Amino acid sequence: MQEATEQLDAIYAFVAKSSEFYARKIIDKLVSRADGLGDFAFLGRIVVKYNDPNIRELMLPLTPLFI
Repeated sequence: MQEATEQLDAIYAFVAKSSEFYARKIIDKLVSRADGLGDFAFLGRIVVKYNDPNIRELMLPLTPLFI
């Protein structure tokens, strides 16, 4: 969990250099999508690199980010 928090902080800091408003929006979207995984664990597509149905990736629309 600490690693995820550190990654969110880094994303926020990077985006906030241009816009704190959009940095907050992106973090909110990331957290919201990740929270949804508790109810729908098999959302997203299987990561081909790992070929394991338990490892998924979710794209965050309109960003270059994956969860």
